[in-house]
Order: sequence, then C-alpha cells, then structure tokens
Amino acid sequence: MKKQDVKKIKEISEYVEVGIRELGLEEDIRIDATTIFKERRQNMPQSVFVLQNFARMFSSEITLSSSTNRIFWHFISLMEYENLIKVDIQTIGENLKMHKTTVMKGVQELVNLNIVIKFSSKQDKRRNEYSVNPLTMWKGKSENRRKAIKKFEKNNVTILELPFNDDKRI
Repeated sequence: MKKQDVKKIKEISEYVEVGIRELGLEEDIRIDATTIFKERRQNMPQSVFVLQNFARMFSSEITLSSSTNRIFWHFISLMEYENLIKVDIQTIGENLKMHKTTVMKGVQELVNLNIVIKFSSKQDKRRNEYSVNPLTMWKGKSENRRKAIKKFEKNNVTILELPFNDDKRI
C-alpha cells in the first residue's frame, strides 16, 4: 500500500473516530473508538466462491418442493465444521413442524440430488448423519475440503455429482 493511501485512510479514520466520540458526548455516553488497519489480500482462494457458483446453478436449474427447500436450509443452519450435520429425522420434523414422512421424502430428495450426503454415524450405526456436498459449499479450511472431496470420491465416484452441468468444478 502506498504511503499516501495509508495517510488518507488514517485521516478518514481519525475523522470517523472524532465523530463517534462527539456523538457519544451528545448522548452523555463515553465512547472509545479505535480503527484497526488490516491489509487485504489481492487474490482470494477459489473455494470462497463455491457457494456462489452452486447458488447460481441451483437457482436456475433445480426445483425443490417448499418442504425440501426448508429442510435444505435447516441443514445449512445446523452445519458444523467440515459440513457435518448430526440430526435425526424426528428432530428435523419437530424443528420445522413437519410430519416425519415429509421430512424423510425431503431428505431423500436432497440425497438423490447429491446435494446432501447421508452416511451411518460412527458412534451409533443405527443413526444417520449428513454432510452437505463439499462441491456446493464448505465450512472449514480449504485444505480439509480438498481432503473431504478425495475421501468421498474414493468411497463412491458418483456421490459428488450434482444434478446440473457445472463445468467450473473447484
């Protein structure tokens, strides 16, 4: 970053800090304002755009029932790091106020489309766990995403194939 740019940014931040303090004085509140400078990286890794690419294709080429759509977004809200989702059908039904059969059909639709991957729990083989396809979105480190993709492909070559033509696979 050029020295003149840094100077300009500092001047703007000082102006904002003074304004915040003055606003606090008007309301009889003491406000401490601090500006933190953090240089931005020029190039973001491609994995950051995974969700955007999926959303573009998903919104134009896939039609889900409203209940399946709600289940999908509920999965995303529950997604832990490495895209793991530990929830059972009954809990989903209770959370979304849906009948168990509706939830089962919606989850199966997402699994059939390879948007969600279903597998047996390591702790309890009677239960299923889920993972959102790492080619659609990812929560975690990009290196772990690459490892997950390789692991899924090793177990089942077609498990990551999405229901649309996305030639920009990342």
